[in-house]
Amino acid sequence: MKMLCITGVSEPDLIQIEERFCQAGMAASLSIERNGKQLNMRQWHDRFCDDALMAEEMPSIGKFGEQLASEIFFSNMDSFWGWADNRSVHLLDFWGDFDPRIVFVLTCCSLEHYLARLMENRDAASLDLEVLVSQWHQCHAHLLHFYHAHPERCLLVEIHDCAAHFNVLIQACRDKWDLSLTGIPEPGPEPYPFPVPLARHIAAGFTGPLKEAESLWNEIKSTVSTLTPDTPESSDTTAPGHVSFSHVVQSYQTLKDRSAEFRRISDLEEQLEDKAGRVRVFEEQTSTLQKELGEKESRFKDLEQKSREASEENKLILLQLHQVQEELESMLLKKQEVEQQWGEQQKKLKADLNGKDQQLKQREEQISILEKQLKEGAEKLTQQQQAAAKKDRDLDQLKKELGEKEIRFKDLEHKNQEINEENELILQQLHQVQEELESIFLKKQETEHQFSALQKELGQKETRFKDLEQKNQAVNKEKEQTLLQLQSLRDEHKKNMRESEQRLYELHEAQEKLAHYLIRYQEQTKRLEMAEARWERLLKRMPDYLDYGDVRIIRGQDGTGLICEVRDLEVGAQTYPELAFETFLVGGFAGFRFKHPDHITQRDLIPVAQTSEEAKKQSKLFKSLSTSEWDLLHATAHFLKTCLKTEPFEEETVPASLVQKTLKGLDRFCEVIAGFPQTLRFDEVNINEKTLSKDCEYLEICLENLSCGDFAAPEFVFRLSCAGLQSFDFGSNPRLEFSEETGTILKNWFDSSNNPDDPRLELRFALPEAMDLEVWNQLSGEDAEFIRMLISHLPALVEGNATSSGQEESKWSAVARNVEQIFKRRTQVEEDQPA
Repeated sequence: MKMLCITGVSEPDLIQIEERFCQAGMAASLSIERNGKQLNMRQWHDRFCDDALMAEEMPSIGKFGEQLASEIFFSNMDSFWGWADNRSVHLLDFWGDFDPRIVFVLTCCSLEHYLARLMENRDAASLDLEVLVSQWHQCHAHLLHFYHAHPERCLLVEIHDCAAHFNVLIQACRDKWDLSLTGIPEPGPEPYPFPVPLARHIAAGFTGPLKEAESLWNEIKSTVSTLTPDTPESSDTTAPGHVSFSHVVQSYQTLKDRSAEFRRISDLEEQLEDKAGRVRVFEEQTSTLQKELGEKESRFKDLEQKSREASEENKLILLQLHQVQEELESMLLKKQEVEQQWGEQQKKLKADLNGKDQQLKQREEQISILEKQLKEGAEKLTQQQQAAAKKDRDLDQLKKELGEKEIRFKDLEHKNQEINEENELILQQLHQVQEELESIFLKKQETEHQFSALQKELGQKETRFKDLEQKNQAVNKEKEQTLLQLQSLRDEHKKNMRESEQRLYELHEAQEKLAHYLIRYQEQTKRLEMAEARWERLLKRMPDYLDYGDVRIIRGQDGTGLICEVRDLEVGAQTYPELAFETFLVGGFAGFRFKHPDHITQRDLIPVAQTSEEAKKQSKLFKSLSTSEWDLLHATAHFLKTCLKTEPFEEETVPASLVQKTLKGLDRFCEVIAGFPQTLRFDEVNINEKTLSKDCEYLEICLENLSCGDFAAPEFVFRLSCAGLQSFDFGSNPRLEFSEETGTILKNWFDSSNNPDDPRLELRFALPEAMDLEVWNQLSGEDAEFIRMLISHLPALVEGNATSSGQEESKWSAVARNVEQIFKRRTQVEEDQPA
C-alpha cells in the first residue's frame, strides 16, 4: 500500500493541503510509544531535523532515526496514509530510498507568496531577506532536481493551483498512482486563505530586483503540472500574483481600524483587571471583617456570661455584708447602753466602730480585688478548657482526682458546718459576756479586765472567721472549676463515642464490600480456570494452532532473505507480544537471525555447515538452546511457512520467486530440526544446599520448564546427596535420589530406598568406581536414557549454579564429576559384557 509525502517551502500552506487530503480519504500518521511518550511523523522531524542537519548537502539521519521511522511505517501499514512537513524537502533523497512505495506531492510557490506568508506568521525581528531568499532558492532547486530524478513518483504543483483546483489534484493522484481518494466539496468564492494583498504588495517590492530567483521561478512554472479544472472558475477569484491598488488601500484601512480597536480593547482589559483586583481586595477585607465580627460576638457573649456570674456573686457577698451590718448594729445598740453608764467605755466602743468601718472598706477593696481575680480566673478557665481537650489519656486520672476533690469538698463542707456552729457558739458567748457585763457593772475593775479579754478573744475569732470565709470561697471556686472540667470531659467522651460508632459502621460497610468482592473474585477465578481448561483441550486437539496480529515482511538488503516483524504471535501454548527476525539461505537451507536477545541468541541459527568445524559449532549451539528457545525456533518456522502461504505480497516488496525459495528452505530446515537427537533442555536451574542428618547432606536441584523429546514438565526436582560430613571422606558415597513426584517423567519409577516415610528411587555410587547396577538394570529404556542425559549435565549444573562459597562449590563439583566418571565407566563395562 502506497504512502503520500506532501512537502514544500511554505508550512502554513502545507497544513491546509494536508487537511484537505485527510478529508479526501488519506489517514493521518499514527503515533508509536517510546519511553512513555508518543511519536508521530511531525515529532520525528522535530527530533531529527535540526538546523545543523538541514544545512548539510547530504543530511544523514542515522540508524536510530531509520529504526524509529520503520516502526512508524509499521504501525501505519494497514491503511493509505501520509504526512505533510516542509522539512521533508531536505530529506527527499532519504525518503525516496527508504521505501519505494512512497509517492510525493511537491508544492512550489513564488518568492512573493513565500515572503508574504512569513510576514503574516513570524516576528519581524526574525526575518532576514537574504537568508529567506537563500532558503527559498535552495528548497525549490532541490524540489526541481528530485522531480527530474523521479518523475514517475512525483507531482510538481503550484500552491495556487493546488488550493484552487484541489479536486483536479485528487483526480491526478488517482490517475497516476491509483490512490483511494475521493473528491471533496469546493469552498465558496475564496477557495483558499491566501496572504492579504498588503503583505503581497510589500513582498513584491523586495522581490523585483532578484533576477536569479525570477529565473528559477520561470523554470519551475514551465515544469509544474498544470491543474485545469473541469468547470470554469469564478471571475471573482484573485490570483496571488496580481494585487491592485484598491486591494492594498482596503487592507491598509482595515489594518488601521483594527489597530485602533486593539488599543481600545487593551485599555478596557487593563481597566477590567484593575476593577477585578479591587473586587478581590474588597472580598478579602469583607471576609476578614466577618471573621473579626464573629470572634468579637463570641467574646461579647463570654463577657456577658462572666458579668452575670460576677453580679450574682456580688449580690451574695452584699447579702453577707448586710447580715454582718445587722449583727454589728445589734451589737452597737447593746454597747450604747453600756456607754451611757461608762463614758470611757463609750469612746472605746466608738473607736471600735471606726475600726469596723475601716474593715468594711477593706472588705469592699477585697471584693474589688476578688472581682479582678474572678476575671483572671475566667481567663485561666478558658485556658484550662483548651488544655483539657488535649488530655484524653488522663481521663482516668482526672476521675480519681475528682473523687479525691469531692472527698475534700465534703470535708470542707463539714469543716464549714463546724465553723458555723462555732460562730453561733461565739455569738452565744457574746450574749453571755454582755449579760455578765451588765450584772457586774458595779465591779468596774473586774469588768474592764474581762471586757478587754473578751475584745481580744473577739478579734481573734473574727480573724479566724475571715480565714474560714476565704477558704470557703476558694473551695467553692475549686468546686466550680472541677465541675466544668468534668462536664468538658463528659462532652469529649460523648464525641469519642460518636466517632467510634461511625468508624464501626464504616468498618461493617467495608467488610460487606470485601465479602462482595471476594465472591466476585471467586467467580472470576472459576471462569478463568474453566477457560484455561478449555484452552488446554483445544491445544491438544489442534497442536498446530497459529494466530498473529500485525505482520510486516519485506525483502532483505542482500535480496536472498526476508525481514519479518510480527505482533501478538500465538503458536500452540506459546505467546510472543512482539517478534522480529531475518531469514537467509545457505545451500538451499533456511536460517534464522533473531533481533531480540531476551528471546533467543542473536547468532545465526542454521542446521548445515560447509566445514566440520562449523558443523560442530552449529550442533553445540543447537544443543545449548533452552526449552523456550527451542519452542520459539519451531514456532517461528511454522509461522513463517503459514504466513508466506496465506498472506498476499506485492511483487515489488516480496517477489514470488523469493517466497518459493524461502518455503523450500524452511521445509528442509524443519526436516533437519525434526531429526535432531533428543537433548535435555530447560530454562533455569535452582540449587539449594540442605542437611538431612548429622552424617548426610544434599543438593536439591530444580530444573524449570524441562523438556526431552516428547515429554515435558513445568519443573523437575531431584537430589545429589552425600553421606559422611568429615573432610577426609566427604563424597565417598554419593547417590542420586528421585522422589515419587518425578513419576511424571520417569514412567517406570519404583521405590529402592526401603524407607516407607520417604520413598525414593536411589541410584548409589561409591569411590573409586562402584555403582548400584541392580537398580540401573531395573530401569526402562526411556528412563535410563533420561537419567544418562541428566548425569551428563550434572557437573555443568553444579559448577554454574552453586550457592555456597568457593570451597563448598569445589566440594560439590568434585562429587558431580566423580558421579559422571563412575557412571560412564560402569555403564560402558556393562554394555561391553556379553548377554
